[in-house]
Amino acid sequence: MNDMTQTNRDGLIYCLIIFIAVLALVISGVIGCSTFQKAVEADKNYLTTCGSVESVKDVKYCVHFRQNEEIVQTVFYNHGLLDSEKVLQVSIFNQDSLKEIVAKTHNTIFVVFSFGRSWLATIYPDRWMMPKEATIEMIKTKIFPELVNKFPLTKPWKMVGHSMGGANAATICSQLPEEFQSCMLVNPMLIACNPFNLFDFSCLSAPIIRGNYPSKKMWDQYGQDAMLTRTTKLPSIYVTACKNDKFKLYEGPKSWATKAVLLGLPVVYEEGLDNCNHQRWRTDSVLRMLAPTDVLLKLDQ
Repeated sequence: MNDMTQTNRDGLIYCLIIFIAVLALVISGVIGCSTFQKAVEADKNYLTTCGSVESVKDVKYCVHFRQNEEIVQTVFYNHGLLDSEKVLQVSIFNQDSLKEIVAKTHNTIFVVFSFGRSWLATIYPDRWMMPKEATIEMIKTKIFPELVNKFPLTKPWKMVGHSMGGANAATICSQLPEEFQSCMLVNPMLIACNPFNLFDFSCLSAPIIRGNYPSKKMWDQYGQDAMLTRTTKLPSIYVTACKNDKFKLYEGPKSWATKAVLLGLPVVYEEGLDNCNHQRWRTDSVLRMLAPTDVLLKLDQ
């Protein structure tokens, strides 16, 4: 396959994923066609800076922090499907849980970087599927160093990922465990189905998986289960999932967490609350894990 044909095919796959995702979300009632919500209320003390990562094509970021507080830690937030690096500013989803996390976490710089509306970080060699640069190698050697040079990304680093972002957090934290003190996977897109079974219509995350992995062989060799099986070290990881999740992301996270514990890895699983849904998650537990240990902590009650 020549480069032009490959690029065209890649673009069509990406557009199809976005179309299917939007259609599914609208039909399910999770979003409305004109629903836009601010994830973070206006705060005169908050400084937001957005831009592009110069060393990696099409990667954008937004950084948020309170100007009147000393920064004692950095939290990377990985957004879900159809959101972007501006998820803290505008979203088509109800972001009340995220809003609470940001409002109640002090002395912290929040960082969101993104390869686009739909992407999964991968580790397999010679990635050609869009976005081609969405690899752990690029994140480690290009994105993190450039962001560190631009902003005061104080250690310790922590990571929170929701939905598709939860899958990305699992990948990043398992491949770069030395970078993070803890990682929180909230209603993550960790699946219990075979995304390459075209007749399993209950595997709602399949189009996203197939849009980032070229074959079942590559998925089996480098996908979520394979990465976890090969992992020998993890930062502290918290996983929560919701029985009411409309995208069938309940059994997968539970299974992933159970397997991690059996491997002797520091993973804790917690059920979602009775009133949970895909967008409403355990802010109480996430806030406890995000609480800085520094005495400057001013956690709202």
